[in-house]
Amino acid sequence: MPVPTNHTLDSLLRQAGQLHSPPAVALEIVRLTAEPQVDAAAIRDCLEGDPALTAKLLRVVNSSVYGLSGEVSDLTQAIALMGVRPLKLLVLGFSVPTTLIDKIDTESLADYWTRTIVRSVAAKQIAQTQGAARGWAALADEALVASLLQGIGQLVLLTEIGDTYAAVLNKAKGIAAREPAIAAAEREALGFEHRELSVALLRSWKLPERLASAIELLDSAACAPERKGELSSVLELANLVTRLVVDRELAALPLLIERGERQCDLTRRQINTLVEVLQPRAVQLANALGVDLSPAADFHETLVLAHRQLAIASEGAAGRLLGAPATYEDLGDERLYNDLLANVQDLTRTVQDYLSAGKPGLMGVSPQISGHGARATVRRPHTQVIDPAMHRLMEITQEQVDSCRAERRPLSIAIVSVNDAGAEPIDQFRQDCVRTLPAGLLDDLVWEPLSGNLVAVLTPGHDRLDAVRLWTAAIKRFSETQFRADAGVAGASVLSKGFDTWSLIGAARRCLDAALNAGVGSVKSLEVY
Repeated sequence: MPVPTNHTLDSLLRQAGQLHSPPAVALEIVRLTAEPQVDAAAIRDCLEGDPALTAKLLRVVNSSVYGLSGEVSDLTQAIALMGVRPLKLLVLGFSVPTTLIDKIDTESLADYWTRTIVRSVAAKQIAQTQGAARGWAALADEALVASLLQGIGQLVLLTEIGDTYAAVLNKAKGIAAREPAIAAAEREALGFEHRELSVALLRSWKLPERLASAIELLDSAACAPERKGELSSVLELANLVTRLVVDRELAALPLLIERGERQCDLTRRQINTLVEVLQPRAVQLANALGVDLSPAADFHETLVLAHRQLAIASEGAAGRLLGAPATYEDLGDERLYNDLLANVQDLTRTVQDYLSAGKPGLMGVSPQISGHGARATVRRPHTQVIDPAMHRLMEITQEQVDSCRAERRPLSIAIVSVNDAGAEPIDQFRQDCVRTLPAGLLDDLVWEPLSGNLVAVLTPGHDRLDAVRLWTAAIKRFSETQFRADAGVAGASVLSKGFDTWSLIGAARRCLDAALNAGVGSVKSLEVY
């Protein structure tokens, strides 16, 4: 994350900073703990001036998040057991300005707290898990608090910008890689990400620099992983856990495994143990803080599903899946992403209006919107524009998904590449399929030519393994001619309500890439859930 120099960020920070600040108790605690001789009694007296905060602290200290052996009944006991520094950190983490919460709708606030609470518990657990091996145990409280404060910039945007920013967050819910999608939309509309605003706010409030620096280094392209520092590394891993279990971004698991092993020797078994206890501890922390969480799928089941998909991917496309840079297919449903772009334009206009109304002329350089009065274009790595043929394929596949779901039948799709552009090789391939495949099956096949030398074939009523056998036989027969064909197959045995149709097509395309790299006449496949 670069050092903020964005005029929009500076202007928004100045205006929001005048409206929102931490409670006086939190700021006084920071002052008291900065004294050369820390007075525990003065800290206790200060906290007792805020009974609601005191009750919240005691509930959290007595929760499973801290796992103390006995019940802590008062602040004197809490300070004696925990020490001044951990208690100070908790006060900072739980002292979100009420002005940042009062105007946010219930759904957006629950979504915010779900991600924040899960991320915070995961961060503390990772630091504790690696305490013996890496000496990270002392980071546990800092990691929890930094995770609590990491998204505070999002609260500012929800409060000050309102519905147009909430619309961006809601639209991104349908995208597989939700967090990268939100970050891309924020960069396009605002010129910065909400975490940059979080960092700027923490510094303007004069909270500990160590917390702001750790958040600032997250996802910094200019900073090598080994130079990010221990606290930032913990936050990064906790973010990946959140993307996996809250967003159900199954592709986050291989990243979590790879980075966890590299940064702190985090094993798969430790990841499994972390996820098993994460959900109940997150619920307990939310209850202690008095906040509501969004309904969530079972974290353990999501982890099992991610492991299963990773195992299936290892059949052919593991190398692609384990690669860090996401392609646009990995970012989720392209149709939903295109819908998100309309909200980006609305967000840009709303921010301009907000800043102009508050401080005329402060807008400075407006965020860049590509195009000429049309749609904004979120700049993403490896982005491609889907051609009309792919849109047509999406429509046909959606029809088959709806039909197979109603009839409770599986569905598979193959995207086949023939080694010469033009109609003749594809026609030859179809003729070979007629001679090779069972006659009863041919009536069910749905063919859809794509651009160049590609053709998509849907096989309703047949699962992935059936489709792999069928296309392996067809391609073997085709290889006896002068042409070569390769296929990527994706299948779904169960088509649940709300099934992501683009994920099926995207998986087939990724498998085709793997097949083309594997050798002559290859078929690679993935199961989609």
